[in-house]
Amino acid sequence: ILNGTHSRIFNSTEGVGGGPDRWLFTWSPPEHEEKMQFQVDPSGSNGPYGSTPLTVGEWSHVAMVFDEGQVSFYHNGVADGSTTIANNSLAHVLAPIQIGSANANSFFHGDIDDIGIWSQTLTASQIETLSEAEINACVPPLEIQDVTVLSTPTSRYADDGVIAISVATGQPASLSIANLGSSSAEVIPFTATVPEIGAGIYAVSVQDSDGCSSDTLAVMLPYELCCECGVGDVDTDGICDNEDNCFDKRALNFSDAQNLDCVILGCTDPEYLEFDSSATDDDGSCISVCAAPTYYGYEYDVVRIGAQCWFAENLRTAQYSNGDSLQTGLGRSSVAYDSPWYLVEEGACAYYGEGETCQAQSWGNCSGQCWAGEMDWDPCEDDSLALNTYGRLYNFQAALDPRNLCPVGWHVSTDSDWQILEEHLNMAADELFGLGYRGTLNEVGVKLRADHSWWWYGTIPSDFIEGTDISGFSALPAGNRSDIGDYSYVSDQSSFYTASTAPDGRAIVRHMNSGRKGVWRGSFNSNKIGCSIRCIKDQ
Repeated sequence: ILNGTHSRIFNSTEGVGGGPDRWLFTWSPPEHEEKMQFQVDPSGSNGPYGSTPLTVGEWSHVAMVFDEGQVSFYHNGVADGSTTIANNSLAHVLAPIQIGSANANSFFHGDIDDIGIWSQTLTASQIETLSEAEINACVPPLEIQDVTVLSTPTSRYADDGVIAISVATGQPASLSIANLGSSSAEVIPFTATVPEIGAGIYAVSVQDSDGCSSDTLAVMLPYELCCECGVGDVDTDGICDNEDNCFDKRALNFSDAQNLDCVILGCTDPEYLEFDSSATDDDGSCISVCAAPTYYGYEYDVVRIGAQCWFAENLRTAQYSNGDSLQTGLGRSSVAYDSPWYLVEEGACAYYGEGETCQAQSWGNCSGQCWAGEMDWDPCEDDSLALNTYGRLYNFQAALDPRNLCPVGWHVSTDSDWQILEEHLNMAADELFGLGYRGTLNEVGVKLRADHSWWWYGTIPSDFIEGTDISGFSALPAGNRSDIGDYSYVSDQSSFYTASTAPDGRAIVRHMNSGRKGVWRGSFNSNKIGCSIRCIKDQ
């Protein structure tokens, strides 16, 4: 800001009142219309001037570029004249640089906010950028003295904290407060006390009516309780402390083992699918009980696995839920693909060995009809025991029939239902949609298989892998019925139809084997093969 007569902005001059070796950047006297001026020796010579007069009492951004004799002026970031002088170097001037005077005379009259001297030539765009930052400088500057927390939020999510802001210099008109932990920020009229602040770390600054802003100060608002009940009590000891997820040092009680006991609302009855093991107080959310249904006179065992309610045994009905009957008693034929079982075009079922006999207790088919497997009883001879043990085998048409094989409120398990089950038993997420045996590493198949009645596939006992049934699913080796009507693989394999179809129209199947730790997912060559079915409760 200029407010007087001829004065120096900065210069390098040898000798009082000027000398033979000097250069200076100055504001010219009134006879030269108060423009920018640049001089290089000899003493007393008048160097080039800028084109625009400077206005007394207003801030201006002025710049001069000296480049091997080329002198260019800039006023408020805009080019203001350029000329060439004889001197092409300033290296011969060895005197110190002085700001605002020349050897105790020619004092600058006005205010200088900032001065910069570069040892390289700046471009026009660089000078424009500098001017945009410097013009309208804030004098005096806004300065926050302190930001004080008057009261802390009472919980992690409560907006009842209060901060106070004291300003050292300037006249603030507005206040900017930004939560550094989120994207929330707001500008409000300035007030020395700001209420309704939540827990967090905030960036605070103030602005005046001219758009000048203070530096930003950070303030942290802790909250009184470290964890919210139901969120923080990870180790379920009833206390929210730093053994849980209370790693947030903004909390006043961080690492405080004397916190109040958590009250966690939820379903507390383990008989219901909504059961929450961490809940301490029941909130009435228990709705769906995993209770055993009686279906056509038979009560099925059920098991709750995660949030699902499954049959714990294979389906055995020969009727749909509306009372209609499936096709039964369909035998095989001496002509392989001319058997009633193969030719039927609607839902059909059979139980292992139904209508067939096989006396041999050895590996291989017996007359190509019924293989008894490595067991101490013959399911081909005692087919009623096979029905009671393994349930029935169904074709895929029965699994898809809209009349529903399962009781009302239940349905034939889908591919998605099985994936939820497998994920609960720790099958890796990238395996869920895979084909072939999956979940081998975490032994998902072993967890699903019953811990009895499974025998090994082949003649080497070391091939056998015992089931643990830790899931309660209790899969038994029910074998299957081929598309031409033969019974095989009882005692060491089990196959389950889902109510889901692959893109090629074939059924999506789950299969387990006594020599494998995982669960096979895929499709058989024919939808006529007879497989077991598990029902699951609707949700």
